[in-house]
Amino acid sequence: MIYFNDFTTDKLYSNDKFKVLEGYLSDKVARESLGEFLYNNLGVTVFLLTGGTIRLFPFQEIILRSWFDHNFNLNVVSRGGSKSMMASIFCWLYLIFNPGKKIVITSNAFRSSRRIMSQIERTANNKKATLLRNCFELEFGKIKMRRAGDEWIMNINEGSITGLPLNEKIRGTRADVLICDEFLMIPEDIYKSVLVPFLAAKGNITEQQRVQEVEDTLIMQGLITENERLILDTDKKIIGLTSASYDFEFIYRLYNQWIGKITDDRLTNEVRRKYFVSRLSYKSLPVELIDKDITDEAKDGGEDTAAFKREFMALFSSSSDGYFNIKKLHDYTVKNGDLPCIQLRGNPNSRYILSIDPSFSSSKASDNFQMMLHLLNDEERTITQ
Repeated sequence: MIYFNDFTTDKLYSNDKFKVLEGYLSDKVARESLGEFLYNNLGVTVFLLTGGTIRLFPFQEIILRSWFDHNFNLNVVSRGGSKSMMASIFCWLYLIFNPGKKIVITSNAFRSSRRIMSQIERTANNKKATLLRNCFELEFGKIKMRRAGDEWIMNINEGSITGLPLNEKIRGTRADVLICDEFLMIPEDIYKSVLVPFLAAKGNITEQQRVQEVEDTLIMQGLITENERLILDTDKKIIGLTSASYDFEFIYRLYNQWIGKITDDRLTNEVRRKYFVSRLSYKSLPVELIDKDITDEAKDGGEDTAAFKREFMALFSSSSDGYFNIKKLHDYTVKNGDLPCIQLRGNPNSRYILSIDPSFSSSKASDNFQMMLHLLNDEERTITQ
């Protein structure tokens, strides 16, 4: 049985009612009971649909359940914490229980969206996952995936899963669920001007109109008052998946803002239960999930390094291990949309400095090197990156 605090959700998931079922069940009762049992036990559902190829850890089932029950979800998880895997499972699991819904997966880099889409495809096309595969639109016995240059789409249970890059194309798209991978890479202005409006359009307009017409009639007959109208709650969702960032970046402010709304006694339960925030260090993950050799190599310089704290400890840090102060660089960086923008072609009359910063780390998570080009502004005695 899974029960969340009353300020988070008013739903109680219990299997007690199934213990008293006995004897012959009608088709209707059997279908409804099976559907409710599978909805109450997502771990069992995933195991059955995938033919036993996926067994959820308890923390994964809790997080998936929380995504079902909340509108605003932010998950700060260690590297190797199965963020993408859980997102891929949630997509088909949510659409099986919510026919006709639309899910969009986006990221600052399209390869992240494609990675989650590919994981869904691999899971469902496994020869043991017959039940899951038959929920999708198929072509020659495999999932039908439409792959365009900047858009991947698959259909399931009258709904759809779409993978998109975070570009202008997403402005004209609407969905019921928005999954943002590598959320820390999404600028604040993009979140506010693109992603939040993305979820603004209501998807149950016809149902609201029908309810309003019935209520108008009941009010005219004096059976209910204006204050007793039904308020249809939105089921729009946003799910942010990220590693920890620096504490001066937008994702840290959003993290604290959402925690503040969950814990603020001045807000109503209806508002507080819309939010879910989780933060998982590699130490909290099952030993079977994360490769100890990788974490040992990553913390070769010690667990106190800023990079290790962010990537594996899921801790927000205030500084970096580099020579330059990262906050200073952030404060003096040109903001998105401001001038000057990217210079695509150099001026033959200008002078430039190309600097190369090689990486001598043997960690698999480390980059090979970094290159940076600077323009020398001789008259102003400044440089432009």
